[in-house]
Amino acid sequence: MSLKNYRQAQDFLEGAQRSARDAERMMQAEQERLANSGKIYPIKTVENGHTITRYIGDPRATFAAFIQPGRRFTIDNPRRGSGK
Repeated sequence: MSLKNYRQAQDFLEGAQRSARDAERMMQAEQERLANSGKIYPIKTVENGHTITRYIGDPRATFAAFIQPGRRFTIDNPRRGSGK
């Protein structure tokens, strides 16, 4: 391999690495934005021939349908008074 071809290959590799870092930063920024949206979003990727689904978003959104609203109550304790 000549020096010219080596430099071209090295420049190409550096450009590919730069693109990968930029794509990773964009993906992280998107995940942070979605994490606070109050919803959950599926992200499907193919790794080694297998489809993998990851979910990003607000973890509280998963169980929001199952959480009961808070209740207010008073305890009537005769030793402390009326409890109000």
